[in-house]
Amino acid sequence: MCYNYHFPLSHIRLWSLQLLFVATPTLLVSAHVWHRKNRKVQRITEGQEHRIKGGLFWTYLVSLASRICFEIGFTWSFYQIYNGFTLLPLVKCSIAPCPHTVDCFVSRPMEKTIFNYFLFTGSVLCMLLAISEFVFLTIQHFMKSCCIKKSPSRVHPLILKLHNHVKPTAPEISLESTLTTIE
Repeated sequence: MCYNYHFPLSHIRLWSLQLLFVATPTLLVSAHVWHRKNRKVQRITEGQEHRIKGGLFWTYLVSLASRICFEIGFTWSFYQIYNGFTLLPLVKCSIAPCPHTVDCFVSRPMEKTIFNYFLFTGSVLCMLLAISEFVFLTIQHFMKSCCIKKSPSRVHPLILKLHNHVKPTAPEISLESTLTTIE
């Protein structure tokens, strides 16, 4: 009874749930890319060239934001459920139906503490990488849409150099190259 009160969810189950939730937005972006790719191949075979515009960019940004939120949420839930990241070998419990304070010994507390710190470090690293990618993509999008298109003469030369250096290129697909690779 006391163990369930102090540790309502096991470490492995909460970690598995975290992996599932954090990986889901990436799978949704992959599904979006697959859908766009199939639609593009279909339009090319019909003779209409279609270039992928900003929908994929916004899907990826929403995916990054949701991954960041899931990481923060699960890190906070780990901290709240286990009252920090360090597990003590002895937990005192005095909830009903126990008539007095009972000593509950935690199995392998050092192993669980190391796992908690490993999980916390990995989550913080993933959060920092996702936040830096989110900030980089939004700054790059802002530079492309606002600064450079409106008045390229007023933009600082270093920003123009960065913009010209980081141009995403889409692979060109032609009907002839598709047919030769199939044969």
